[in-house]
Amino acid sequence: MKPKLKQQDKKDENLKQQRWIGKIKENKEIFIVTGLVVLLSIIVWLSKITDLPYHFFGAQPTPVNWQEALVLTILIIFIGIIVITIIRNFVNERKKSKKVLQKSEAKYRTLYENMPGAYYRTDKDGNLIMINLEGAKLFGYNSLKDILEKNISQDLYFAPEDRKKYLKELEKNKGSLKDFELNLKKKDGTPLVISDTSHYYYDKEGNIAGVEGIFVDITERKRSEKFQQVLYNISKATNSPISLEQLYPIIHKELGSIIDTTNFYIALVDEKKDKIYFPFHIDEKDDNFPISNFSTSNSITTYVIKTGQSLLSDNNQYKEMISKGILSPMGSTTDESIWLGVPLKIEDKVIGAMAVQSYTNPELYSKGDIKIMEFVSEQVATAIERKRAEEDLRNSQQEFASLFRSTPEALVYLDKNSNILNINPRFTELFGYSLEEVKGRNLDDGMIHPPDKIEEGKWLTKKSLEGHFYFETIRKKKDGTLFPVAISGSQVIIDGQLKGLIGIFQDITERKKMEQELKKLAHYDVLTGCCSRGRGLALLEQQIKTANRKKTPVLLFYLDIDDFKHINDTFGHQEGDKVLKEAAKLFKSTLREVDNVCRIGGDEFLLIFPESSLNDAPLIRERLNTNLGKLNQKLAKPYKIDFSIGLSYYDPAHPLSIDELIRIADENMYEEKK
Repeated sequence: MKPKLKQQDKKDENLKQQRWIGKIKENKEIFIVTGLVVLLSIIVWLSKITDLPYHFFGAQPTPVNWQEALVLTILIIFIGIIVITIIRNFVNERKKSKKVLQKSEAKYRTLYENMPGAYYRTDKDGNLIMINLEGAKLFGYNSLKDILEKNISQDLYFAPEDRKKYLKELEKNKGSLKDFELNLKKKDGTPLVISDTSHYYYDKEGNIAGVEGIFVDITERKRSEKFQQVLYNISKATNSPISLEQLYPIIHKELGSIIDTTNFYIALVDEKKDKIYFPFHIDEKDDNFPISNFSTSNSITTYVIKTGQSLLSDNNQYKEMISKGILSPMGSTTDESIWLGVPLKIEDKVIGAMAVQSYTNPELYSKGDIKIMEFVSEQVATAIERKRAEEDLRNSQQEFASLFRSTPEALVYLDKNSNILNINPRFTELFGYSLEEVKGRNLDDGMIHPPDKIEEGKWLTKKSLEGHFYFETIRKKKDGTLFPVAISGSQVIIDGQLKGLIGIFQDITERKKMEQELKKLAHYDVLTGCCSRGRGLALLEQQIKTANRKKTPVLLFYLDIDDFKHINDTFGHQEGDKVLKEAAKLFKSTLREVDNVCRIGGDEFLLIFPESSLNDAPLIRERLNTNLGKLNQKLAKPYKIDFSIGLSYYDPAHPLSIDELIRIADENMYEEKK
């Protein structure tokens, strides 16, 4: 035990010595001055006591003047204390400045490392000499050492020759680019669509040293934009005066912009005839897509339609399903085949299927492509269904400060209490506030919030303290303008502690406009301006609910234009369109504001009269006939516009379904035709 105690004592003694040595090193200036003061005081005393000038220099003996010696010593000590105090203050200030500098560096380092997007710097040959960790991860690298020194042209560009185009554009714009789109790639070759904001940086002599900037991944945004554009193009085609046969190639072309459609077909089911047929198909091997009985068919296409589930199948899975008796062999296959099919649904009803396939690349489609096909299939199904009825389609410090300023989205840097520390130029551009106006203000004080969104803002702040989030809402500019934004945020962590938040605001006005346009296209017929079939049936459902609540009737007129096919065949489709427009104008001018006019399909219309009964029908018909006579007299055409009208009537005491009401009105209309 004793030897162990001695060893411990030695360790303790060594630790004490190390602590003292450390203190001496930290305060060496103070120790040196203190030592000099003590040494000088000793020399003064010795010179007075021992009369050093007499002994060393042969001077006359000097009697000891104790008072003089004491005063001199006190003066030396006083001056020493002043010097020590000055040095100590200087040392402390230097330590404090160093600490502040270290803290500032840590703050901006964390901001740099946590900043959304990839900050990068290359030399003039395009070699990466700096990139943040988020940037490395963006390109599929787990550490900085794996990506640094990579040549940006050879290792990150999808097509290396595009780098030359980029550099030319950079030079053309005087060494600065904003929101320049690039096609780059990840480590595994996966393509990335990037928005690049960059500029030259210079060496001490003022020569171009390289390029620095920020990459923002907009792959999902571009994919979303492409989806929206595909949907919009299909919707636009559906609402144009083209036939269903003309619509199919457009669907094929639009879908081909987001997935390989080299081999593609659409299958539809005719339930009444129990048939499955293929109105559109394009295939490298097969040109024969025969009509067959739907109920007895066991093809892979009918399997998708009957189950209502998407299917991704390679040749091995296909053979296995055949061996189990689930499928019957049909069409061409190879060992390298892969097939992807999705059901075409209108709400819960499956009307057919849409499929793509490859005979040569079993890896061409993946589970992610199922989602793409399903996403588009809903719109395609709606387009096909509406086109069948001739209707509309129903319708997202310098380098680090430079990074903060250069990001293409509006950025705000907050402390953990949501007080604004900094904003970037895009924030000023978007909201209209300068940094001087907002610095120190709380983001949630209503500055950028409409009155009804202040509590929402506080809720988002709490949510941001839990981690990254994304939210779409409305915000307010300095001039009071309201506009839609997408808000996301992330935390700023320094030394394991939450120090602040970064909020990102993206203006989504254009996307919202497109969504509204798609919604408008879904609700109204482009040719006549009447409600679409879907919108009309929804309005009828609302009127029935109101009728049940108020105990009032609803009157329906179901009508079509007599001899409309003759007018089309004799005078052309343009003349037929004019007849439809004139008929729609006639209905709107004759009916009350509370009444509804819906184009059901082709030359058929549905008129809805709330709080009207069969007793009101003769008067309504009389008004229609009167106005129709005036219209024919005014048009003076070689034909006359006339209608066949069928009536039905909703009575809350004896309720009928919408299908029954329309069926009754339709039957009565055909009875009148006879």
